[in-house]
Amino acid sequence: MSLTRAAVAVGVLRVAVALLHGYDMLGDSGRYYFPDDPLAVFGLDGGGGPGVLLQAFFLLPPWLAIALQATVIAAGWGWAAVIAGSLLRTRWMAWVVFALVLGWSWAPPVQVWDTAVMTEGMSLAAGVAAVASLAAVYLPIRDPIRLRIAWAGLLGWTAVGYLVRPTVLVFVAPLTIAALAICWRRWQGLGRKATVVLLSVLILGTAAAGLASQAKSERISDWYAENRLAFRGDDNYWALAAEDGMPPCPGLREKLTAASDPRAVLRDADCPGLQNWFRSGGLTPTDELLGAPGAMVRRYLDDVGIQWTPPTKSGGWTVWVGAIDGTYPDGDVRIARAVPVVTLLSGILAIGVGVLIALGRARPRSWEPLALIGATLAAAILYAWVSWAQDGMEYARHALPVTLILAPSLWTFMCAGMTLSLRSGNPAAPHSRSESASPSVPVGSR
Repeated sequence: MSLTRAAVAVGVLRVAVALLHGYDMLGDSGRYYFPDDPLAVFGLDGGGGPGVLLQAFFLLPPWLAIALQATVIAAGWGWAAVIAGSLLRTRWMAWVVFALVLGWSWAPPVQVWDTAVMTEGMSLAAGVAAVASLAAVYLPIRDPIRLRIAWAGLLGWTAVGYLVRPTVLVFVAPLTIAALAICWRRWQGLGRKATVVLLSVLILGTAAAGLASQAKSERISDWYAENRLAFRGDDNYWALAAEDGMPPCPGLREKLTAASDPRAVLRDADCPGLQNWFRSGGLTPTDELLGAPGAMVRRYLDDVGIQWTPPTKSGGWTVWVGAIDGTYPDGDVRIARAVPVVTLLSGILAIGVGVLIALGRARPRSWEPLALIGATLAAAILYAWVSWAQDGMEYARHALPVTLILAPSLWTFMCAGMTLSLRSGNPAAPHSRSESASPSVPVGSR
C-alpha cells in the first residue's frame, strides 16, 4: 500500500468517527452555528472575522457540516503525513515518519476538535499542511508537475487558513518567506525568480488581509479589548488606557479585582463611554507595546507557560481540549501532558540535526536546514506572542498551533534537510522516481 492510499483510508475512518460522535457546541460555537437563524452568524462579524468557512459549512445540515469539517481536517493531516514521509528515500523510514505525523493528529488534544463547532480543528490541519507543502517546495523538485502540485498545496492550504482562522498565517507566512528566500538564491532565470516574488507577496498579502479583517470586525475588537483590560489590567495598562481615551470609571478596577467574572463587570459597568471605547478597539496591543514594552514583555513571560499547562479537572486545557462533558479520561491526560515533552525533544533533535548538517562536509546549502528549523522556532514564538497580545483570555486555546503544529513541522523540515544533505555527488541532483519512498506520492520526491 502506498502512503497516499493509507492516508485516504485513515481519513475516511476519521470522518466516520466524527459522524458517529456528532457535533459539540462549546462556549464560542454560537459564532459559527446559530440554529434559530443560520445567517445571523455572518452579521456578527460582517463575514470578516475568523471562521467564515465554518460558518458556511453550518448553513448545511449539522451532520453534513461536521462531515465537511472532518474531511478538511483529515485531508490536511493526511497531506502533511504523505509529504513528510515521501521526503525520505528509505521506505521504512518514510512509513515511520508518515505514521508519526498521522498518529500525532489522532492525539486527544488534536482529535477532540474534529467534532467541535470551532475553528481550531481546521486551522491546525491547514497550518501543518501548508508547512509540509513548503518543505516540498523547498526541495529542488525537477519534475514541473510535482513542483506545481507542491505550490498548489502551499497556496491552497494558506487559503484554507485564511478562511478558517487568519491568525494561523502568522505561523505560516514567516516560514514561507524564509523558504522562498532560499528558492530565490537557488533558482535561475527571471521567470522563476518572478514566481517566487509574486507568491511571497500573495501569501503575505493573504496573511495581512486576514488579520486586518479580524481586527476591523467590530464585535471581535470589542471582545478582545474587554478581555485585555479584564485580565491584563496592571498599573501600566490602566495608565496607558487613560492616555488612550478610556473614560474614568471610579471603583471599576477594584470591582474587577474582586470579581469571579471580570467581563460581566465590564459589560454591566455604569461608566459612560466605556463601551464605545471598547468598540473602537480600546488600548491596542501595538500601543501597549510602544507605551510600556518592558511591562508587556514581563506579563507575556508570566503567561507563556499557560499554553503548555497540562489538563486538569478544574482548569488548564480541560475547558477547551478536554471532553466536552467536563471529564477527561486519565489516558488522555497522560497523552496531553506528553505534548510539551515531545515538542521540546523535537526542537532539541531538530536543532542538533541542523547543526550536524551545517558542520558536515562542505556542500552547497548545508546551512539551509538549520536556517529553516530556526525560522520554524521563531515563527512559533511570533505566533505565541500575537495570540497572547490580541486577547486577554483563552490563551491556551489560541496558542494551540504553537503547541500542536510545531513538532510535526520540525519533523518535516528535518526530513527535508536529511534528504538534501545525504545525497552523494551533486546535492542538487534530482531525486529519482526509483529513490522515492512511495512512487505514487505526487510531491516531496524529485
